[in-house]
Amino acid sequence: MMLSFIKRIVTCGVVAAVAALAIPAHSAIIATLTEGPQGVTLDIEGSFDISGLSGGGIFNFNVAAIKPDNFFGVRPGQSYRFYTPNLTGPATFGPGTLEAQTTNQSGDVFFYNNLNDRIAFATDYVSGSQLSSTAFFPFFTFSDLGVTPGSYVWSNTTNSVTLNVGSPAVIPVPASGVMVGSLLLGCIALRRFKRA
Repeated sequence: MMLSFIKRIVTCGVVAAVAALAIPAHSAIIATLTEGPQGVTLDIEGSFDISGLSGGGIFNFNVAAIKPDNFFGVRPGQSYRFYTPNLTGPATFGPGTLEAQTTNQSGDVFFYNNLNDRIAFATDYVSGSQLSSTAFFPFFTFSDLGVTPGSYVWSNTTNSVTLNVGSPAVIPVPASGVMVGSLLLGCIALRRFKRA
């Protein structure tokens, strides 16, 4: 009886592991704009799959920028390349049309142009690797920037970019995690069903 139970648990574990490996990972960049008493902070975390994307020329600007009808990102002086990721999503993240810039930034290059669907990473960025960036726009408010609080998502089947203006939204659980959880719950239910 106990050996049979262990075999079922091992089988369920193997099936769950194989299923998790079979599901392609969904890469996600989460950017969050927060307003404080001294200004606005842009924090960026996540990973992105650039395999198979064609890149453009190499650029080097040392400025972070926000322009709600066009783009947002951090470019802390490293060489970077633009790619066309074929993401779909909202045209803007607020009514603002002026560009705010700052050199008060650190971390990895990440820049997304939602108007032209172009995304930038450092020239040495390894597809799917984690990145982290921050920029501070002193003396700005959300109103000055012309951003509208909310969550804005641009995505395709393998990647997504989420911009949370204000309180960050709940980060979605990757599909493989849901699949593994579902399989394990199914195994537990099967075990209880066979007992009855």
